[in-house]
Amino acid sequence: MGAPFLTYQPLVTSVRKSAGTRLVFHDGGANRQGVVTALADVAAALPDSTGMVLLSIRRTEFLPLLADAPLPSNAVIEVAQAVTAQPPEKTILPQLARRSIPFCVVIENAQTPTPAWGMSGYVLHSSKSRQQSWPEGKARRILAPATHDEARAHFNNGGFACAGWPIPAVAAAKPVKGSSEQTILKLMQLIQQDADMVAMDKVLRQDPSLAYRLLRYINSSAFGLSVEIQSFQHAVMMLGLQRLQRWLSLLLMSASKNLEQMPIMRLALHRAMFLEKIGKEIDSDSNMDELFIVGAFSLLDRMMGIDFDEICSSVGLSGAVRDCLTRHGEPYGPLLTLAELCEGDNNGAALEEHAALLGLDAGSVNGALLSALHESQQLELG
Repeated sequence: MGAPFLTYQPLVTSVRKSAGTRLVFHDGGANRQGVVTALADVAAALPDSTGMVLLSIRRTEFLPLLADAPLPSNAVIEVAQAVTAQPPEKTILPQLARRSIPFCVVIENAQTPTPAWGMSGYVLHSSKSRQQSWPEGKARRILAPATHDEARAHFNNGGFACAGWPIPAVAAAKPVKGSSEQTILKLMQLIQQDADMVAMDKVLRQDPSLAYRLLRYINSSAFGLSVEIQSFQHAVMMLGLQRLQRWLSLLLMSASKNLEQMPIMRLALHRAMFLEKIGKEIDSDSNMDELFIVGAFSLLDRMMGIDFDEICSSVGLSGAVRDCLTRHGEPYGPLLTLAELCEGDNNGAALEEHAALLGLDAGSVNGALLSALHESQQLELG
């Protein structure tokens, strides 16, 4: 193995919007050239990211590579607290300063702050390594929360962002009948039934705000159409019903007005785009629309408070999609597991092992991950 596998965590603000992305380099078995290549891939995929790109390189012997490596314009480099206790001239900090690249101190345990903490742009900690007092300076605090209560307490105490977002076991409530969610489910059901255009247009006209959002999504830069779609009928003519269904799944995923759901929606969006890309990497004949729907729906039970059997019955999804959502069954289940392993910061060994079972190397998985991150940033939810 030469290249490290990458995993990611969203950086979530107090209003549940995105502050950027944390990328973790699982470099235990990597070599220097592999890390350099991965850094170049990150810089190429996210050159001008809409938020900060927090880079976590675990092995300190690879940190000197950052002195010259290409990096995203909004890169921030993680530095372990042990490094900040050393004389600065023996660390990467002077090189980062010369490149005007901020750093983030990773606090593994509560201890007396070093002067470098106050000089850093950010500090990253867990609830277990939270400090009783913080050094003077303008360092913004990032928490890796285990629960929503931890995240809320962090923001109430002036925290800047959370790295990762806890996924609830169940959602609080089911959607209200007549809501946008129900309208979308009805449209998707009509598509599965090959209903005529008049029937579908009649349902969509009952929710003008939903019609507007559908057209906004389809006309976004992420979709890449050369002409502007101006009506539902035009969308069907240009895209076809099956491709339109994937975008209805995106609308369904983002229909909730619950602020707490926004990080989960973005996670599902990234899964949808990642699965589409990694499916193409494995088999060019894969059903990309179904893989997209698998990702978009993979957290829908948490967002809507409806179990997957009910969701699948309401929409009339295929048996392959249903088996994947309900029990991670084949053919799509192993790919969904891969997407899940790309999330978080401690899944490196499991990700490498699972990728090998699928015949994928780090370059293929990282490429799909970074491409999905880039494309999902182009699409505003809500």
